[in-house]
Amino acid sequence: MCCWWYSQQRVSVLLRAYLSCSEDIRHGIQRVEEAIEGLDIGILINNAGATYRRASYFDEAEERVLGEVVRVNVEGTSWMSRVVMKGMVERGRGAVVNVGSGAACVLPSFPLYTVYSATKA
Repeated sequence: MCCWWYSQQRVSVLLRAYLSCSEDIRHGIQRVEEAIEGLDIGILINNAGATYRRASYFDEAEERVLGEVVRVNVEGTSWMSRVVMKGMVERGRGAVVNVGSGAACVLPSFPLYTVYSATKA
């Protein structure tokens, strides 16, 4: 976390909160909640993204890998938004920006990255 003063206002930035595929998301979210407690977060940019290690058709992709992609791209983004939005709603201001991917709308679609494309739409 980094804090500095700008135009007489304290600006706090949570530099990076990464929810890895191997750790329990709830534990990761609890760590984020503790880190942002008392901060006036005005914007959250959800830019996380996970994909397959190698191109593969949906029916050939490992179930574990598909689960990791969904876990990071959907669950991580959703939980992070939920945690940060609590304070935004209480203060009556704030914004959440979810960064998607061109893979979600490229024609023809990416048949070798089906789940990634769906989770970054």
